[in-house]
Amino acid sequence: MRARQPDRTGHVDRDGVGIHFEVYGDGAGTAIVFTPADTIVDARMWKAQVAYLAHHHQVVVIDPRGNGRSDRPEGSEHYSDVLFVGDTLAVMDTVGIDRAVLVGLCDSAWYGLLAAARHPGRVAGVVAIAPSAVDGTPKHDRGLDTAANWTATLTDPQGWQLYNRDVWRHDWPAYPRWFFSQICNDPHSTKVYEDVVDWAGGTNGAVMLSLMAGHFVGDDPAAVAEVLAAISCPVLVVHGTHDLCQPFARGVHMARLAGAEMLVLGAASHLPQARYPVVVNHAIADFADRVERGEATRQDGPIRPRIVPS
Repeated sequence: MRARQPDRTGHVDRDGVGIHFEVYGDGAGTAIVFTPADTIVDARMWKAQVAYLAHHHQVVVIDPRGNGRSDRPEGSEHYSDVLFVGDTLAVMDTVGIDRAVLVGLCDSAWYGLLAAARHPGRVAGVVAIAPSAVDGTPKHDRGLDTAANWTATLTDPQGWQLYNRDVWRHDWPAYPRWFFSQICNDPHSTKVYEDVVDWAGGTNGAVMLSLMAGHFVGDDPAAVAEVLAAISCPVLVVHGTHDLCQPFARGVHMARLAGAEMLVLGAASHLPQARYPVVVNHAIADFADRVERGEATRQDGPIRPRIVPS
């Protein structure tokens, strides 16, 4: 069920890969484009945002290559953060959007930051929710060596052992069932959990293995620092203190490097746009309005986080 149906849907062709998008509203405010969702889910992850934001903005959501109503190519050559940025710009071109505030979560937040650094004329600002990149901050302790576990031969994998290429190849649904049971750790998150596990069923192990084998600028800490330093537009980082997917320290560090404002969601986990949509919606709308009025700027120097309880 949706709070609002799209006003327009379409596909763009990217070297034979179809990318699906939806457009909501035609408001006079700065356009808001949600970068392609992380491939483990699809653009429905923003279902609690589009109706509210479309009252005053044109809003675009994009299914990622590999899930939703976009194509599911196999092969590492079809997956990189540079390609996801290109998909975003191609959709903007098709819709007729010259410049927009980009919004993303986790990997898709990184796509927005990378777009801002490499295509500054197209990006008015970025809202990066729980951003993902290899930035040198400590990872969460999963209780095992994830790199060694990824290639291990396992007879009865349990828990985080499901982060394993053979499991993904032969029993992909087992991993998102476990993964989301861990990161949907807010109270009363049953519906959020059911949704994301369902959306993960829109992709498959072969696609996700192709994604894992792709080349990503965000896998190199030095490159990440260079990208974030190059961003000139305003950035808002939103991060929950109890995020068990992307460490809270990562959000703080990336905000510092990007000269970003920071909104801290006390006790919130990795999917605040789903569990706490009112807070997130107001934050996005306020940021977009301040960007349009020229009141939001890059803020180098000490981080001055605004903390709100979830």
